[in-house]
Amino acid sequence: APISGEIKYKTDEGTKVRRGIRIAKVTENGTKESEYPELVQSLGDALVVQDSLVSERIGVVSYYVDGYEGKLSTSNIKEMTYENTIKIQNDFTDLKRKSVAAGDPIYKIYKNNKWCIVYWVTPEEAKRYEKGNRVTVYFEDGDIRATINRIDTQGDKVRITLRSNLYYKSLANTRVADIRVVLRGYNGLAVETESITEQKGVKGVLVKEPSGESVFTPINIIYQSGDTTIVTPVSFVDENGDEQESVRAYDEIFRKP
Repeated sequence: APISGEIKYKTDEGTKVRRGIRIAKVTENGTKESEYPELVQSLGDALVVQDSLVSERIGVVSYYVDGYEGKLSTSNIKEMTYENTIKIQNDFTDLKRKSVAAGDPIYKIYKNNKWCIVYWVTPEEAKRYEKGNRVTVYFEDGDIRATINRIDTQGDKVRITLRSNLYYKSLANTRVADIRVVLRGYNGLAVETESITEQKGVKGVLVKEPSGESVFTPINIIYQSGDTTIVTPVSFVDENGDEQESVRAYDEIFRKP
């Protein structure tokens, strides 16, 4: 803020703007002591005093600030380690209020066309990652597609950096999130791995008939990970070129044959 005074907001949270759009207007009204001295100090060079309060870049407007805006960016990911980020939490200040002090933060504009997700995995887990591959990231309130941008070994951990250019509504006030990353997608039926058995060298499951008896049904495994196995539905062609009837969507499968 260039001056102390009453503030009126002209742009809503989450609005994507071009250059020259007015974000807020401050009407001078005496002096006021800052309510955010620690936040101002944390922002450092990332805080810019603006006379006009209009957007100077294309991006998304947000009124949530936590002081890490100058520290966590796409340009300094190389400096991020597990040790110096593990204590970071979602501790944002909502800057919307009726009056401001000169020099106080009022808003920020972030680029949603290039943002990153950073997390750490074990070296064994990292073997499943390949730079340039596309993945799906599931947050609590939505999902986005991203690209594996970097794979960096750091001691006994491997840092994974995903990059995305898609809009995610909670991006402005989220530093830390519980996520699920799907590295590959497969079309098929999911069965529990412990249900799979083998007869005469052929893998299959025991399907419950209406009579209550179990019938061995061969399967074709598409993908297997932990407790879940993805198999081809209805039928498949085996290694001998013969078509085999397989499991269907509503089959009852014995859990531990």
